[in-house]
Amino acid sequence: MLTEFLTRFAREENLTEVETNFLDYIGVRSPEDIDSLLRGFPSISEAGVRVNVLSHAAALHMSNPAYATVAASVTAHPPPVSLGAQAPPGAPTSLGSTVGAPPPLPFAAPPTPSTPIDLRLSTWALKIKACEAHV
Repeated sequence: MLTEFLTRFAREENLTEVETNFLDYIGVRSPEDIDSLLRGFPSISEAGVRVNVLSHAAALHMSNPAYATVAASVTAHPPPVSLGAQAPPGAPTSLGSTVGAPPPLPFAAPPTPSTPIDLRLSTWALKIKACEAHV
């Protein structure tokens, strides 16, 4: 069920059904929520969301000048190396080089102990002394 904010926002900004359903599913309640979502996850454009349209619309509807000031000064920084770690300094690697997984080891039985294990049942006599109170 759409919130009052989202119903009004979707109508005023002519949002598509995909965008409206997406924002409803996420649970946005304010323009600041939309702005934060778009700054943190710009790849939502792959879900059919027009990031540029939503970003502009959210900026027009924001009523908190302090949020807008802080949000404008903070930008999301991509990782220094995508899809992996940076090589140590002086390592003989180049960008785009990969390291494959080691080949699987063949199945081997566990090593046998040096001393055989005695699995015979004990022949010791067990004497159970009944508690005199229960006899």
